[in-house]
Amino acid sequence: MGPAGNCRPPSAGGNHCAVSRGSKAALAATLVLIVAGVFAVGPLARARARRAVLTACQRRVEGTCSVGRISLARDGVLVEDVRVEGAGGHHRARVQRVAASFRWTSVLIGAEQPVDLRVSGVRVIVRGSLDEVARLPLRREVSATRGRRRFSLGVVRASGVSVEAVVTGERAVEARMLEGELALEPAVSRARWQELTVRHADVTARTGRCEATRGAGAESVECVGFAVDADARAAQTLPSLVDAALAAVRNARGDGEPSATAEPSAEPAVQRTLSATDGAVRLRQGRETVADLRPATVRASLRGSTLESVSAQLGDDLGGAPSLAVTWTRDGERWRAELDAAAIPLSRVARWVPSVPWHDTGNGVARARVRVRPDDARVFDIDGELSLEDFGLEHRGLAREPVDGLSASLRGAVRVELGARRRVSTQRIEVAINGVRFLAGGSVERGEGYTAIDASVNVPPTDCDLPRRNLPRAVLGPLAGFTFSGTIGMEARLVLDTRALSATTLTSNVADACRVVRASGEVDVARFTAPFVQRVTQPDGLRAFITGPSAPAWTPYEQVSPFVVAAVVQREDGGFFRHRGFSPDEIRGALVRNVSLGRFAYGASTLSMQLVKNVFLAREKTLVRKLQEVALTWWLERTLDKRSILELYLNVVEFGPEIYGIGPAARFFFGKEPSQLTVLESAYLATLLPAPVPRFSIFERGIIGNDTLARLRAIARGMAANPIVGPDAAREAQSQGITFRPRNTPPPEPQTLMVPPETTDAEAAERVRALAVRIAPSTAPAEPPATPEEP
Repeated sequence: MGPAGNCRPPSAGGNHCAVSRGSKAALAATLVLIVAGVFAVGPLARARARRAVLTACQRRVEGTCSVGRISLARDGVLVEDVRVEGAGGHHRARVQRVAASFRWTSVLIGAEQPVDLRVSGVRVIVRGSLDEVARLPLRREVSATRGRRRFSLGVVRASGVSVEAVVTGERAVEARMLEGELALEPAVSRARWQELTVRHADVTARTGRCEATRGAGAESVECVGFAVDADARAAQTLPSLVDAALAAVRNARGDGEPSATAEPSAEPAVQRTLSATDGAVRLRQGRETVADLRPATVRASLRGSTLESVSAQLGDDLGGAPSLAVTWTRDGERWRAELDAAAIPLSRVARWVPSVPWHDTGNGVARARVRVRPDDARVFDIDGELSLEDFGLEHRGLAREPVDGLSASLRGAVRVELGARRRVSTQRIEVAINGVRFLAGGSVERGEGYTAIDASVNVPPTDCDLPRRNLPRAVLGPLAGFTFSGTIGMEARLVLDTRALSATTLTSNVADACRVVRASGEVDVARFTAPFVQRVTQPDGLRAFITGPSAPAWTPYEQVSPFVVAAVVQREDGGFFRHRGFSPDEIRGALVRNVSLGRFAYGASTLSMQLVKNVFLAREKTLVRKLQEVALTWWLERTLDKRSILELYLNVVEFGPEIYGIGPAARFFFGKEPSQLTVLESAYLATLLPAPVPRFSIFERGIIGNDTLARLRAIARGMAANPIVGPDAAREAQSQGITFRPRNTPPPEPQTLMVPPETTDAEAAERVRALAVRIAPSTAPAEPPATPEEP
């Protein structure tokens, strides 16, 4: 029997077997079914994928989710425009593209397989309180089982990630992360970002390029480039802020107590480290920069979500050691910090602390070791030591020229209390400046509307010549030419409370055993025994005049009215005849008045101090000049008697424009000799001394007003207790007036003899000799008055 059907023998050539029409139809039907199945299963698969995405999203989010376009590919699914919005609108996210890669064959047969995700264009926005942020479900789900199909999350890669978070409430925080990427693998997770900015109160922190890695029970974050800008007052809020942020992370990750949306994790506490290099830290006090620290490196260590330690290295390495190392560690529920700096070049410290008026720090060195321990959240104990070697300062309030060659050290402990009542207190702080030591103690407290000070200073017995040998020439001035012997010590205490200024106390006890071995030629008092040139700095330049014994305008003490002496002493220095150059009562009174006014309006200079300013020092308000003034006053009081001091003072002090000395003043204003002045006239001249040029306008008007006359009579009544005035003269002054010299009448000679500032004392003496034959006294001298004394 031949081949069945249309089959041909092999010898015949062509196909071995021809397909029947029925077979062709079956094949065509099969192809049609396959194509139809594809078209039918595609929408079904997309719908299943959409439902799966929405189900997974809504299972993780208390809110709404939406999915845009879904496309099928031979190796997975592409989902576009996924949007998530939490309940209440506190958080929302948008993902542009999610590509899930898997094998369709494994899906059809239900075999287990990993699913790889590639996500791009992710933007997350979170707003709300810290508790609301902490409740966000942030734990990633690593596997899921549904029916017979089992999947495991393989690799997740996200790019174009940006995050914006704003925490409202008591601890308001704003954070932004731009241009990040994320990679999650079964064993290792990695994240990278270009910039992260966090703002909290007066603190702003920015990172540069960062990379975070997690694996094998450890996490690390490494950043290159960062900047921290903070107000120094905001530092007190940082520990509580860190604890709150870590608590939020702990709750969100499930490391702590379970929440409604996050189950507790069974994994052990992960060791976490943070490292940030090539950064800068800037501290401000308001708008003023108090520290600019760069380059900076910061490292932090956490166990789970508990911060264990933070260390910072500020500045370059010096011989393998950090310029400045700061370590913060947790001690149970509290923390402690240590700062250690060994031999930091002072030029670098100067850049860190630009608010200090540094000068010539090229060879300087700084050393420090400071420990900070909290007693509670707002009370800190700080102890340690700080030293600065070989540096200079330049500031117009310090000296008129740079002060170089300084060294300073500080050692001790203080307690700082913050909050509504801010208080700094110490039992003892030892301070040394160029080897000159003193001890300080007490407290300063500021509360709402008040300031309270209880401070003491103790200078242990010190070699009197030590300051002269050790302090820079710019500080010593004319004191550099002195030599001292003996010792000196001092104790002083100030108690002041702005709520009760009248109770202010200022006490001092000086153990003075100093002696002058040699005086400086710059301040030789023998100069005042002959005519000399007195120079005065005025706003329009330097002026000079000739004074001194035998000079035409010089008035000997015996020819000065005792009323003038009484008025000047009462107005300028009531304790002149009792003190030794310094008046604690005047210092206390001036301090109280200045504090009550909130500005420096009153000084506490005695007549001796005023004389030192006039004849030895330039007229400048600097700290250095004040120190020189104190030392020279001490010396002057031990060199001249009270009468000689008063005589010199009354002959060099200014009473008006180019009117220097009591003789020219008495003749200019009243046409009289100083010995002839009345009580009221003497009181008037005494009132000119604090501001002689501005008060010259009274004379220019030509008449004393009623208010001025009443004040002068009040001064006269105050002089009644002085034996050299007495009640009778004071009472008589109440019915007297004052008559100025007529403006159209020239003042009697001699007046102040002005000369060029470059005139020497020798030239002044020669000029006085040349004038002596032409100058005759206008009146005979009065009988010498009794030596004024205080009752």
